[in-house]
Amino acid sequence: MAKTQPPSLAAIAPQSVIGNTATTLVPGGMLNDGFALSWIEHVYNKAAPYGQGWEKPRVDGGDEICKENQLLHDQRVNNVDQAKDISSYTPAMMTPLDPSAWADKINVPVFLSASWQDEQTGPFFTTLLDKMTSSPSRRFILTNGVHADGFAPQVTSELKAFFDLYVAQEVPSQSPFLELLAPEFTKNVAGVPMNLPPSRWTSFKTHGDALAEWEKEPTLRVIFENGAGTDIPGAPQGTFALDYAAWPPKETQLERLYLHAGGALLPEAPSETDAASQFTLDPTAGERTMKVQDIWKADAKITWKKPDAGFEIVFTTPPLDEDRVYVGTGSVDLWIRTHDADVPDADLEVNLTEVRPDGQERYIQSGWLRASFRKLSPLATDLWPEPTMMVADAEPLEAGKWTLVRVAIAGFAHPFRKGSRIQLAIDTPGDSRAEWLFDLKTFPHAVSYDVGHAKLYPSSVALPFIPGAKIPADKKLPPCPSLRAQPCRPYVETANTPSKP
Repeated sequence: MAKTQPPSLAAIAPQSVIGNTATTLVPGGMLNDGFALSWIEHVYNKAAPYGQGWEKPRVDGGDEICKENQLLHDQRVNNVDQAKDISSYTPAMMTPLDPSAWADKINVPVFLSASWQDEQTGPFFTTLLDKMTSSPSRRFILTNGVHADGFAPQVTSELKAFFDLYVAQEVPSQSPFLELLAPEFTKNVAGVPMNLPPSRWTSFKTHGDALAEWEKEPTLRVIFENGAGTDIPGAPQGTFALDYAAWPPKETQLERLYLHAGGALLPEAPSETDAASQFTLDPTAGERTMKVQDIWKADAKITWKKPDAGFEIVFTTPPLDEDRVYVGTGSVDLWIRTHDADVPDADLEVNLTEVRPDGQERYIQSGWLRASFRKLSPLATDLWPEPTMMVADAEPLEAGKWTLVRVAIAGFAHPFRKGSRIQLAIDTPGDSRAEWLFDLKTFPHAVSYDVGHAKLYPSSVALPFIPGAKIPADKKLPPCPSLRAQPCRPYVETANTPSKP
């Protein structure tokens, strides 16, 4: 609606958003037949004649206009069939459904919040953040967490200030109604009552002064370790926040780590002339999610399954000798190979995790790509390998040939403390999201893929390191479990299977 620039519109505040319909519906080129497809089915069914449920009593009561309107509902387009049909993914069809393609037309102030591990809309909202170039004022609040965390008190207080400044055009105030509502709302959503933080606007006397303060503040606020900021593990409050002028932060420094034989992840490129690891495709992985109970609650139960032996390859750094903070997207640049002529494609998943000194492994973020959709768009960068996602650009793998495939790690923000290790796993899409499923390619026999880590085929991961970012000294390693939508599991060392030459 905002892209149409209605003259009466004062501001917008989208929460828990998508960046592009395609990246949620077909992440990496694979149909998300979990939440995305179920949502489309829900909308399609509700669009049927009398599909909402309230229409029939209206018509039975004599509403002739409503009765006539129901006849039009038989003209609904079957969006479920469209979603399943790969020929539908063309620019003409998808660009109108891609907010990142027209966000530059939004010319009013914007307040946006989103969560890196959003179980519904997903983690690809970052493609919006540098596109809102016509908006006179932008405020983005990003955190780890779930779909509902855009309405946690740490965000809601800022949202209220935004509406006061740009819609009511008054000095932000702490609404008695919101103060009363917040504990009940958070108890209902997260299972724990939480108050709004104290107002930071009490010293301002005029709207102009308060607005000037808001507009000189940085555009981007990143909240870290949401879930560990109170005495109640899992309550939606972060431990600390860092502010930046824009997305991606200009302070970002690309940090490249290379895959090595034996499962090492190191800053030095490999020197071996012939080295690779092999993993086996798990044809049922796409049908599995993380097992979740009450995902929005502070005491959510999340079971994060580790792939069985042989179905993943894993690479891990030595323990870090200092704290390190990462904010942004990443790129896993893989040299892959298939040996079978009847296996012209590979559905790939990459998982970034933290191996902690206490023997726990914590989930951070994932990325997905069907290898045939590896062609990059002109917008791709070293840290954001954005594919075109066009069917016309799809290219099969050639058996026996090494092929470079760049898999994007979706946006994340995570502090690694001294002694932790950075880990990258490569496997079949599945078991990595709470509500996303993946419609994988099938083959008539067992399939394995090679990932090269040799001099001529140096697979690597590029990460968005923020030099100079500090973890407050009093903020210790959060317990497991605590971080919202970032489950832990006992760390188990993986022995990679070397591939045959």
